[in-house]
Amino acid sequence: MRAIALAWRISKPWMRVSAIIFLLIVGNGLLGIFMPATPEPARAASTVPEHKPDPKPSAINNCRGAIEGIAMNPSSVSYHSFTAPPNVREMPDGRLEVFLKFSAKNAYGSEAASIARCVMSGDGKTLSEITAQPSR
Repeated sequence: MRAIALAWRISKPWMRVSAIIFLLIVGNGLLGIFMPATPEPARAASTVPEHKPDPKPSAINNCRGAIEGIAMNPSSVSYHSFTAPPNVREMPDGRLEVFLKFSAKNAYGSEAASIARCVMSGDGKTLSEITAQPSR
């Protein structure tokens, strides 16, 4: 021990830091050899249900795509999302019903306002039915 104390007193500060780092690395390695790691306690199964993504945005986007697909002039379709936001509700059978107000140019080139009703699958990805009617 005296030799270690003497070496500590005459060493430079950088040597002391290096010695401490060396001892920490080697000490932890040796400690792991002589002392087995304690196993982590088993965690109980989580009672929190898995997070499911909200299907409403997907249903709205897919309904918009379907509207543009059936429009005479797809580039003229504009949605009235600010004045009439999309309405999505879940039907009793689990499917989603989406109502969108939009306007598009008709076959004569004049702007016509309409309301679309899209019936989507429960995950909002598959279109089952689409209907459009003129709005006021």
